[in-house]
Amino acid sequence: METHRTGAALAALLLTAVSGCAGGVQNEQDTVTLTFADLTSQDNTLGQAAQAMFEAIDEEYAGTIEVEYFWSGSMAGGTEILNSLSSGMVDSASIPTAYYPKDLPVASWAEGLTGLAPTANILPPFVVNPAMHAAFDSEAVTTEYAEHSAVPVTVATTDSYALVCKDPIDSLEEARGKLVRVASTQHGAEVEELGMSPVSLAHGETYEALQRGTIDCTITSISGAEDLGLYEIAKHLIPIGFSPTVLPVLFNTDTLESLPEDLQEIIRTTGRQAYFDTYAHASFDEVHELLEDGPLARDADTEILIPTDMRDALAEFRTQRAKDLAEAAPEGVDDAEALVTGFAETAGADAPLFEEASSISADLPEDAEEFRARYATMAERTGELDGYLEEVAP
Repeated sequence: METHRTGAALAALLLTAVSGCAGGVQNEQDTVTLTFADLTSQDNTLGQAAQAMFEAIDEEYAGTIEVEYFWSGSMAGGTEILNSLSSGMVDSASIPTAYYPKDLPVASWAEGLTGLAPTANILPPFVVNPAMHAAFDSEAVTTEYAEHSAVPVTVATTDSYALVCKDPIDSLEEARGKLVRVASTQHGAEVEELGMSPVSLAHGETYEALQRGTIDCTITSISGAEDLGLYEIAKHLIPIGFSPTVLPVLFNTDTLESLPEDLQEIIRTTGRQAYFDTYAHASFDEVHELLEDGPLARDADTEILIPTDMRDALAEFRTQRAKDLAEAAPEGVDDAEALVTGFAETAGADAPLFEEASSISADLPEDAEEFRARYATMAERTGELDGYLEEVAP
């Protein structure tokens, strides 16, 4: 449900005299009014997860959670949304760490932990995400966000990013010199390793840049490309395992601490679980639909390419960077080795569980046919995947 409000009073609680009980919570029935901002649309995987999160919180809490959603950057653009949250203009938001390497050096470093885990295209939301929750619960990360009046309550790790290009690229030789839109220093380094040139552009400018030929390709999630309509003008998808992006859901500190303690606990537990489950399923479902009936279907005109020399060079580069991660930790990370080891152990333990549940290898696919087959296989095993998600719940 939605309501309207403005200013720092967005977190005001309107108490009623009616007592109630829902989901086992004993509490006076409260109406809690909140705002939430996202750079993506309400139909995007992140948007679906956010709505499911607030619906689950509302269902368990003995009252009504009313949320006004600001989609597609309508509250603030990619480089302004953190300030909107810190200042109290919005109560909660999904904010990419990649957009704030200077403001959030620790969180940006933590995003690099994804290189320690298998990153075949389907895996990150299912395998990397639980391990990333532990990293974002660490003191080093939460202390940094506290400096921006923000509290991480859950996190999404995207599917492995891919190239979406106007022209086909079949090899490292053909990739050399191509201009590629990137949104993070990590993706910039990966692009340069493949001989391409990174270009910094705002998220919303990607479509026009591809259309005009200002850039040749962009790095994006497979579902994110559909969200921006990129397959209309860029007909070549190259899913070779670029690093996933990490998008924590943050609450303004004052907003969260002003809420009743039982509601805060529900946000951190029930809300987190609902977001994780919905995002994992939605990430898979959207790509599966794109492959079955959308612009990536066999009879559509978008071509899927997996140049093996590019795929292998990228995997080798990411592996090497991951090995150096602890030494590259920024100031403020006192337990870098422990964070790196903990992340690797968690993701390493979850990967075989996922493989058993899905029958899908943690290795990158060899070709377009194997890429397609993996999504078809998972579509037949949703029951097993539900059991897996419950077992690895963050």
